[in-house]
Amino acid sequence: MRTVQVGEMKAHLSEILERIRTEGEEFVLEFGRGHEKVAVLVPYEKYRQQQSTALKPRLLQERASFAFHEDSALSDEDMIGGP
Repeated sequence: MRTVQVGEMKAHLSEILERIRTEGEEFVLEFGRGHEKVAVLVPYEKYRQQQSTALKPRLLQERASFAFHEDSALSDEDMIGGP
């Protein structure tokens, strides 16, 4: 997964999209001087697979539940299944 600033992404959008399409590469977009992570560009098929997987827990909606504690030590990447 490669991290790029929004300005770099705008300057190289066609190249980035081609790498996503042909190589399956993923990009994290950062914004501002604080390098705030704001989005992830992933191949569409991977997104679709993640969406179909995310829907499966709804099958247990009436039978199971879960909760995250406020002091959970998981990072954003851990939560979304990143490396």
